[in-house]
Amino acid sequence: PRSNNLGCKGGTRERARDTREQQAGKGPKSGRGGEREGNMAASRPGQPTPTRCYCCSVRRSAQQSPSLICPACLAAKLKSLREETEQQKAKAAVARDKLNAEILRFERQRQRSRQQALQQRIVTLRESCARTRDQMFEGRIDAADLRYRTIEKEQEVTEAWGLLKQKQRDVVTMVLEPLRSCLEEEVQVNLEELAELRKSKVLQAMEFFQVGVGSSGAEIQGMPLPRYIHSFNRGGSIAECMAITQLGRLTDIVARYLNIPLPFAIDYKPSQCIIRGGGREGNVELALSPPLHTVSGAPPSSASGVTAASSSSSDEDWMRQYRRALHLLALNVRHLLWTQIEEGTEEEEAYAKICATNDVSPLGTLQTLKAVCQQRRLGHGEVQGCEYAYAQEKLFAVAGRQGEITV
Repeated sequence: PRSNNLGCKGGTRERARDTREQQAGKGPKSGRGGEREGNMAASRPGQPTPTRCYCCSVRRSAQQSPSLICPACLAAKLKSLREETEQQKAKAAVARDKLNAEILRFERQRQRSRQQALQQRIVTLRESCARTRDQMFEGRIDAADLRYRTIEKEQEVTEAWGLLKQKQRDVVTMVLEPLRSCLEEEVQVNLEELAELRKSKVLQAMEFFQVGVGSSGAEIQGMPLPRYIHSFNRGGSIAECMAITQLGRLTDIVARYLNIPLPFAIDYKPSQCIIRGGGREGNVELALSPPLHTVSGAPPSSASGVTAASSSSSDEDWMRQYRRALHLLALNVRHLLWTQIEEGTEEEEAYAKICATNDVSPLGTLQTLKAVCQQRRLGHGEVQGCEYAYAQEKLFAVAGRQGEITV
């Protein structure tokens, strides 16, 4: 360690002696230690100016050196400090050069490491690109092989499909077409037989019901049919009621034999025959004949004017419903006729005339039913839509409410 003698040779020995005296319990009497304490005491506030130099212990007067150190010691001290400063600067320069050298070496090493890492990365990327390129090349080869195999398979499928078509044509020509022709002939024969059977059943039904139409009128099973609507009321005879009931039954049987559903269903009750109106729903029941217990040999008579008026009103209501029921029955028979005629013939013109006449009396309905049985295509008819009949029912119902029906 650097000594603190401040350039004086005797300072170390005096300091050692003062230290020994202090350890022995004696205060400093003379020398540098005592002077230092005296000078320090003198430097305190209120103390006299020091008389000895801090470094060389030479007594000085206050006028010569008012400070703690003499000029000679100060010059020597400054010189030694300058030398030490120069030495430290030289050491700092050496250390700076070493540090710069280390920094430069570290930068070079780091740059070298970066270049090595970059080169390693480049090598890795090149290897990866090479592997990818190899895989792409292998994939292209596989794709080419797959495309070639696909083309071969397509050619095989095309050849197989052509062979299958040829076999199909052979099968169709040699097997299916003869079979179809045979089946069509059988079906046609069966249809003809079925039509003849239906026709014979319809004619048998007409014969069974003993239908007869003459200049004087018409009858069914020996019972006369009313010629006009107004000629029949709730006071009509039992024979007339039964005749209208049998007419409705005959219409239903003919429709069943021909396998044609009627637009307005016909039901039979123990006391009377009814027809269901109200369009496709069929929720309106209309009587084709009055109940048997209300039928007598003559129109009902009343004993008073009030009873006669109420009876007349009820007769009018029943007559209105009865006209509608006969109209629905006539529409049923017209629908049967429409399904059995051939379009573009005289039969279609006759059907148009019947619709234009709009005869809804029992006699007109029976004549239309006989026209159905006289058709050349009787039994060959197909099911047709019933929208025309439903529209006509609506028109007849509206006209009946407005009182515009004329017979």
